[in-house]
Amino acid sequence: MVDNEYKKSQKEKSPLSTAHTSSVPPVIQIGGNDIYLWPYTNSASNGNSFTGTINLIFYGMTNSQVADYFKNNGYVKYHDALGWTEYGYHGQSLSAMQWTSSPSNSPYQIEDGSYFGDRYHLILTSGHYSLSLGKNWCYGQTHYEYWSTTDLTHYIYPNGFDTAKAHLATLNPSLPKSLVSLNNYWSGMSSGTGYIFTMG
Repeated sequence: MVDNEYKKSQKEKSPLSTAHTSSVPPVIQIGGNDIYLWPYTNSASNGNSFTGTINLIFYGMTNSQVADYFKNNGYVKYHDALGWTEYGYHGQSLSAMQWTSSPSNSPYQIEDGSYFGDRYHLILTSGHYSLSLGKNWCYGQTHYEYWSTTDLTHYIYPNGFDTAKAHLATLNPSLPKSLVSLNNYWSGMSSGTGYIFTMG
């Protein structure tokens, strides 16, 4: 019931759920590998609008493995989270693209914080086995948001995508990472860059 009310309120009021259609860029290739992705998430499986910006790529793990990693390390406070279904679009080539989802109330959505407070919300999307890398990969978006007791919904803080991305990067400073352009700048929300983490 809480999840249904959350999804309903998100669709009505949250900046994340507002469909943005201006200058949506095409699919991009990451690092010359067989990793192609549309650098956004959407609440529907189409690229006509977007609801979030991709800002994390993980080499060497599936989305369930990454979720377990951030939930089961002693220095990390992430735990299972409620959210609403987000879709990503990726493939091994431009001719082999597919939509995948990160369902609401799934093991692929985790949070650091509280649903009815401030939280860093991480939504992980499945990738595929990369022949170029010789390993699995996955990707996702994270944002920093707060619960409004007045409107009974979540709102993302200004530059909330970048704030959450930086938060995740500081949790384990020894984890190899590099900052890359993902060509998904969103004024006041995202700088258009993301981290590639090498998980193994």
